[in-house]
Amino acid sequence: MAEHESQPSDVGVVLVGGSNTVMRYGWSRAMMASPTRVSAKAALGASSNIFAIRTLMDHPNPDAEVLIFNANVTEYPLMKLGDYDFELARDAYKHILSYCQDRQLFPINLIWPEQNYLDAKASGDLTLAADTYFSSLSLELSVPFIDGFRILEWLQGAFNRERSSLFLDRDHLNNFTAQTIGRAISKTVMELKNEEKLRNAGIAHQLTREFEALELPTQVSTSTGGLETRTVSNSLITQDFVVLTADSSLTVEVDDEWEVVGYLLNARHCNASIRVWGESGVARRASFRRYNPDEAASPFVCARALPFPVRPKNGKVVLSIVAPTEDDYLDRLFAGENKFERHELEIEIGQLFLRGRQSNKLRIAVPGMDLDLTNRVIKNLNISR
Repeated sequence: MAEHESQPSDVGVVLVGGSNTVMRYGWSRAMMASPTRVSAKAALGASSNIFAIRTLMDHPNPDAEVLIFNANVTEYPLMKLGDYDFELARDAYKHILSYCQDRQLFPINLIWPEQNYLDAKASGDLTLAADTYFSSLSLELSVPFIDGFRILEWLQGAFNRERSSLFLDRDHLNNFTAQTIGRAISKTVMELKNEEKLRNAGIAHQLTREFEALELPTQVSTSTGGLETRTVSNSLITQDFVVLTADSSLTVEVDDEWEVVGYLLNARHCNASIRVWGESGVARRASFRRYNPDEAASPFVCARALPFPVRPKNGKVVLSIVAPTEDDYLDRLFAGENKFERHELEIEIGQLFLRGRQSNKLRIAVPGMDLDLTNRVIKNLNISR
């Protein structure tokens, strides 16, 4: 049999997730070194699951049976303020389910734990709980899910270790923990395959919102001259970015039926707050924790959600940037670094993420089986406690 052909016993899997899925030696590495076969890795650094609007575009017809969606809950500063837009997260979740239906993929929602979120939750600072939200949403929509928070708690007891020792940093599990969970997830998927559970997916109707990724105009003249553009390419994405500076702005035409909910940026060259102006007001967001002015620095392409949707005014929105302030909610906890002050302000922005009207779509639902796969995964950890 040719080397590129799959064995009859394997399962093709699409991995959709944020930076925990991007990581070279994370849980996706374990999935690739197991009977499951990673057909596509639709991953991108992100603090909101709207990243899937962009990443799924690059994989129109994956050769796979299963899609594992790594739900991302890193926007804990917003949750602390009660400003996290769970309806946007819900709409993006449904967008992924519609993608599964169009390609007959069996969906699994992987709710991935993160240290920042757990610390904020333990301190009682959060007004909303993302972990229970995504598990409840999965049950409501009849989608199988894996609760990584419960798995992490189980591992902490099994290893008799402090929770922090299982993490690499405040956003990511360390390689050992992530790969341990990844191997158990792979075994669980193979069990579902052998039990013929992957064929049990049914069809249901859902009211969902349309999403679109809007390319920015790259041939732009402003009062200060043309805007610089840069092409960023890595193993996951190739994208043209427009460079905004403190003395420039960009007007983008947006159909009145759509609203701007987020954007794609290269965080290595982002040390400012973006301002998106339209009929519904001015949304600001800061993001400079990954800033590195070195031109040779590897790109860090990620998706960000706005604090609220911005509707266009007369068919247009205007993008500009300003210096971050304490009022800009994202990364303000890290404002003490002040590393942006030593350099001219800039942002490299690649796309706007738009949300449109509601439509009635088909989606995959999985009735007739236990939707909570967490205990299966814990059993497949093969660790005595």
